[in-house]
Amino acid sequence: QNLGVATETDRGLPASLSRLADGLDSLDLRGVGTIDDTLPGRRDRIVATIRSYLLPRYEQPDAPMLVVLAGPTGSGKSTLINSLSGLDVSPVGVLRPTTSTPSVLAAESAHAERVTRASVAAKVRIGQAPILGHMTFVDTPDIDSTAVHHRAIAEALVDVADIVVFVTSGIRYADGVPWEVLRRALSRGATVIPVLNRVGAGSVGIVTDYAQRLE
Repeated sequence: QNLGVATETDRGLPASLSRLADGLDSLDLRGVGTIDDTLPGRRDRIVATIRSYLLPRYEQPDAPMLVVLAGPTGSGKSTLINSLSGLDVSPVGVLRPTTSTPSVLAAESAHAERVTRASVAAKVRIGQAPILGHMTFVDTPDIDSTAVHHRAIAEALVDVADIVVFVTSGIRYADGVPWEVLRRALSRGATVIPVLNRVGAGSVGIVTDYAQRLE
């Protein structure tokens, strides 16, 4: 109530959102933090969502959907994005983690701006695949690797995604950290597509258990 944000028409909505983000960003939560130490982080996430997701999406409503692939190490995210695009975008290999810097595949550089506005450095590749007229793909670092900053990068990208493709494997599907990131995506109302990769004909039990965990 003290942020000076009023209900306005659609024309004034970007200005209202900017004022809301600025007002929240200026709040001093040091005293409140002694009661609830999660408040600063939650505030920062709301501010980042406004600035890096809501405002860019409002400014470019017809821009391709930002599709972020996230998941544990060795789940096959890079292989999947290469298959979807028909291009060799992300490296595939036996070393873990293979993807250390996010890779963005877009039809034009402007479509990658939402990633850079999220304060994430990324490798951008421009492609001509027909699907890129509708979707921009982001391959994220593995969220459970020994490089802990990889998870922070993946979470920042999950927070600006229109669609999160949550990729896991028959070996890693029960690991705890990926599920925390999945809950993060769901908490902001993002569309989530779960993919259970690298399972064979004899993996019925794994598929059943994974489905139950998703429920």
